Amino acid sequence: MVEGPLDVSLNGAWHAVGPGETATAPAGVAHTLRNATDEPVKAITRIRPAGKSEAFFRDMHRLIHEGKLRHLPSKEPRSAIFAAMLFERYPGEIRVTGPLRGVFKVLALTGRALGFRLD
Repeated sequence: MVEGPLDVSLNGAWHAVGPGETATAPAGVAHTLRNATDEPVKAITRIRPAGKSEAFFRDMHRLIHEGKLRHLPSKEPRSAIFAAMLFERYPGEIRVTGPLRGVFKVLALTGRALGFRLD
């Protein structure tokens, strides 16, 4: 962490990470991040092996810039559909676990049926 507080969940257990601290999520371990405050967060993320991670984050950034993706987690149906379609495009880089996995599959299918496009 460079700046601000960040909560990291590894296998469902939340840990606070502050400036100067690190967190590691081994491959295959379910994990997520959240900023539970209004403070900005700056973090350096290393993904090894990187795979298509750079392409995923570039696509995410573009979708945010285009206004197609507004919040993660998505707070509106349109953004949720685009998030699901983005996750579906990069299954080796990011996955939804638990009950939301089925929801994301349905959302991605709905997006395709409605003619939503990531490109």
